[in-house]
This record gives sequence, C-alpha cells and structure tokens, in this order.
Amino acid sequence: MRNHLFIVSIVALFPAALLAQIRGNLTVSGRANLPYTFSDATGNQWQVYPQGFLRQAGNNPLFGQAAMLIVNGNTPSAGGAANLASIDQQTGELVIDNLRAGNITITRRIQFNRTDGWVRYVDVFKNSTGQDQSINLQYNSSYNFGVQNAVPVYDPSNKDHLIGAAVMMQTGRAVFETFAGKGAKTIPQINPQPNNNSMQAAMQLTVPGGKQVALMHLHGTSATAESAAQQIVAFKEGKIVSDLPLELRKSIVNIAGTQTVGDREILRGDMLDVVELRDADQLKGNVAESSYKLDTFYGPIELPADQVVGLISVGQYRPRQLIITSNGEVFGGTLSKDSITVEMSTGQKTNVPLTQISRVGYRKRSSEPQEWTLDKPMISLRSGERLMIALPGNPIEIMTGLGLLKIPPQSIASISFQPEEPGVHQIQLIDGSQFSGVVTADSFQFQLAGAASQQKVTINSATIERITLAAKPAEVDDDTTPLLRLTNRDQLVGTLSGQLQLETRFDKIAIAAGSLRSLTHSPQTPLDVQATLWDQSTLGGQLLESVIPFTATSGMTINVPVAMLQSYSNPQSRPGDAAADKIKEIIKQLGADDWKTREQAEAQLVQMGPNIVPVLKDLMTSQSPEAKLRIESILTQLDPKRAKPAPSGGGE
Repeated sequence: MRNHLFIVSIVALFPAALLAQIRGNLTVSGRANLPYTFSDATGNQWQVYPQGFLRQAGNNPLFGQAAMLIVNGNTPSAGGAANLASIDQQTGELVIDNLRAGNITITRRIQFNRTDGWVRYVDVFKNSTGQDQSINLQYNSSYNFGVQNAVPVYDPSNKDHLIGAAVMMQTGRAVFETFAGKGAKTIPQINPQPNNNSMQAAMQLTVPGGKQVALMHLHGTSATAESAAQQIVAFKEGKIVSDLPLELRKSIVNIAGTQTVGDREILRGDMLDVVELRDADQLKGNVAESSYKLDTFYGPIELPADQVVGLISVGQYRPRQLIITSNGEVFGGTLSKDSITVEMSTGQKTNVPLTQISRVGYRKRSSEPQEWTLDKPMISLRSGERLMIALPGNPIEIMTGLGLLKIPPQSIASISFQPEEPGVHQIQLIDGSQFSGVVTADSFQFQLAGAASQQKVTINSATIERITLAAKPAEVDDDTTPLLRLTNRDQLVGTLSGQLQLETRFDKIAIAAGSLRSLTHSPQTPLDVQATLWDQSTLGGQLLESVIPFTATSGMTINVPVAMLQSYSNPQSRPGDAAADKIKEIIKQLGADDWKTREQAEAQLVQMGPNIVPVLKDLMTSQSPEAKLRIESILTQLDPKRAKPAPSGGGE
C-alpha cells in the first residue's frame, strides 16, 4: 500500500427525525453535551468525545477510535467547558471550537450522514499571529475486530495518489476512511501499523499568518470493502462541500479548489446543464448556444460554447455578463442576445431572458482539467476579467529610479499595476529581480491566446490590475544568487561589470567588478564603501566612478549610480586576470612528473576556495589526463554536491 491518503467528505441531509434527534442531545439553546451520541439508519451508533475523536457503540462496533487528532505530538488542549459543543443551525454540524495547539486555534465541525452511515469532519486551523506557522498533524484510528482484507482506492486522474482505503472486517462488514479528494494537491501520508488493527495519517500543514486552513476527512461503514471503494470514487466534491459557507470551502486545501470569480461561485451541472434564475429556481437540460458574442470595453469577443463552462450575471439595474472558460479565463461585457436557449429534458426549447438569469453552468466535460493552472501569459483587469494573451513582441518601457528601461517581454515575470504603494507599478523579472517604476504606455494591444484565440484587443493601462508573462520567477538564494540592492528598496539579480577604481588611504586600487564578492556602503559615511574580493580580501575607500555597469541575469543592462547602491553580493565572483594567471601556473604542476609536486599543487588550489571553480572548469578540457583527474578531485572538495570522482593518480 502506498503511503498516501486523501481527504474526502460527504454532505448529509437533515430530515425532521434527524433534527429531532439533534435537539434531544441539546442541553441549552444550541449547545450539546460531550460525549455526543448519534444513531444512523444503517445501525451505527456514533459517539463524539472531548477533543472531537470518534467511537462506535452498540452491537459489534467496528471503530474503537477514529479521527483522533494529534498536533505537534500532543492532543490539542480544550479551554473552558471541555465537555460542551454546539450545533450549527444552518448545516446541523456538531461544532467543537475550544481547542488550541500553541498559536493555532482549532475548530472541529462534525456532520453525520443518517442515510449512508458516514461521518464528515472539517477541521479548521486558525493562525492568530502575523507569522506563518508550520504544524505536524496526525490522525489515529483503531478497529475492534480483525482485518480480513483491504482495498486501496486511487485518484482516477492520478494513479500515484491514494485517496482512500476500505477495510473488510472479520465480522462481515467494512470500514473506510478517506483523507483527501480527487485532484487534491495537499496529500497526507498513511502509515498502516502491521500486525494490528490501527491506522495513522500524517501531514505537515502551513497556516499563513492571520489566516485559516481547513482539512476534510470522512469515516464510515459499508457492507463490503468493494462497495465502499466504489462509493469513494463516485463522490462529487462540488456536492460534498455545497452546504458549507463559501469562505470555509475556499480554505479547504485537501480537495480540489472551489471555482470562483471574485466572491461568486461558478455554477456547474452534473448530468445536465443548469440555468439558475434570480428567484433561485433552476432549469436543467441542454444549453443550446453555439457561441457567445460579447461586447466588451476592450472590443467585441466571440467565444465558442464548447469552451465555456459558466456564465454569471452581475449588476441589479443593467446586468453585465461574466463568461468563464474551461481554461480559467473570464470575459466581461454584454451579450449580443437578450436570452439563453435551453432545451428541456422534455424536448421543449425555451428562451430564458438574461434579465431573469443569475447563473448558467455547463455539465463537466471529460476534457476539462481538474483545476485551472493559469500558467500561460495572462492579463488581469480591475473589473475581474482575466484573459490569456500571446507574448507581446515589443519591449515594455518603464520609467524607474535608474531611468527609462526598455525591457523585453520574455524577461518579465509580472507587472502589478495595483501594488500596496500607490502611484507606482511593481515589476518582477524572471531572474527574481524586483523593482518599482511606472509603465509609460497609455494602452496595450494584445493578441488573445485562449478561448478567443487570434482575436486582438486594445486595453487601457488604467484598467489593468496585473500582467503575468511567466508562471514563476526564479527563487533568490543568498548563498548562490548574485544580488544588487538599491537604496530605494529595489533588488536586481545579476552582476556588476567593468573596472573599478577604489581610492584607499594608501593607494588607488584597480578592481575587476567580476572579482567582487561584496560591496557595501558604510553606514557612517555614505560616500565610503567596503569591498570584499573573491579571496576574502577586504578594502575600504571611495569609488571614483559615479555609475557602474550592471547586467541582469535576464539579459537587461543598466548603469547603476554608485549613490543608489546599498549592497552587492556575488557568491559566484571569480579571480581577476592576475589571479587567473597564477592559477594557470599552478594547474600546470598538476601534471608534473614528481608526485609530491602534483600533491602540493592540488592542496594549494583547494586552499584558494570555491571561487576558483569557474576558472578550473574553463581550463579543465585542455589538460592532461592526470591533471583532469586532479581538477575533478579539487572540484569535489570545493563542492561536496558533485559526484565522487575517480581516484587521482597516486604517488610512486
């Protein structure tokens, strides 16, 4: 059995008999005593104890314990009245909200499915601090009877992901537990305990500062392990979470994300398309539209219906339509038609006026992705639209503290037109550089590349929220990335170039910029700088240059004023010409006839440190076999991550 387990859950219905049973557990209005007992229609008697763990009672109870939560190695502490819970009047869930683990507060929401014998948990972890918190979670379960056989259930869309397991007991009934949903990215690990009737599911969860993250898991019984496995695969995640508030659904990380546009949820059909009216009535059938022609403020758009998944009407007096496509694009405007044609299951066609429509949702198509990746070049507008675009052909001009920069689109990761600091735009390059500036263009012409492929639009810069041209910029690693930080808080990834003249107390020193390991301004006297060279030599003084050439890793070249330089570091600095000549002379000795000379030369090069690695690599190909082996040995000693080299030529 593979060590992964997914979290899945179920939405229960609450008929009058069920609500009567819930009311029977209440002590005062909305409150419930723990242990809390619930009997379902399949013969299960469930009991929830303080801290929210689950047991079964009655005849032949299969679960001795389930949903026992351990956080960072300990059971969460209960504040206040540990034996009291409440009932959510909207969903019927039993809610335990007095648990704490360090800076994390925990709410356990438990719902019983009366008809099918399932119990759904939604565990909500809230971080009250401003810093991200990482917690280790573990769920423990144990069974009262011997295990006859187990059926693992994998995500149909990813055969490497185990989404649940059904276990047949020797009593003739099965139990099942699931800890994620189909298409989920957050995946716990399952650790079955050999030779005994227990199970553990564990994961590391990061809760962002000031936010909440939720997990769902389900525990239940069935006639056979095979029937339970079939039910797990048949779960519809949209229905599973439909009774929960939208904000809570959006915080659940171990099922495929809820599809929304802003604060509006996208409607989807199951077997049929759905048209939802403003009075909440729904018409089901086939939406009989071949395309959607939309008049937008950036030009007319036509979208083929087979690439549309939903429509949302917004606005009370003059409704505007948002059209959502299968790849996650959102187009906003006014439809050329004033109605939507629906073919009912009876065969009758009816035209539903747009003024009466709240949402339209197509049934899910087999070709659709589990979730939107949104990893193509894209433009997001302040009005909520997002459009996939072809990469622009011309440089984008940006006025910055370093002057006017003309940046090739292929070097740009993103431009935020609505950052926290008003009046400026925030630019991020693919190499990890980040800086502020103002995009000078009043408007942009884009060629669309998604559902409205090949159509051209003109978009005013004032309407743009963000342009994203690369999915993910490179990560900045202080140990390996050359980085220039400026006094205006910009940071640029790349290297200084050219020759620098440093006037010290005793002499004027010429320094090749490529040999600088670091350069910083003195906090006491801003005109003074402290330079550290590749060999750890340090020099203080004043630079005679007013600007220094800088080449970004993404290819952009800039002249940086020395007055704006706050700090510069280059872990990849390399020896200057004089030092490189000395290294070449020592390398010649690696192939000497005398083994002592070879050993001495190798030791001398190792002592020079990692910054000679580029020089060694440049010179390696032209060396003798003996020298190549010794250079490989030196590289391995200077960089332990390299593969272990073959033995170098030894002594006599």
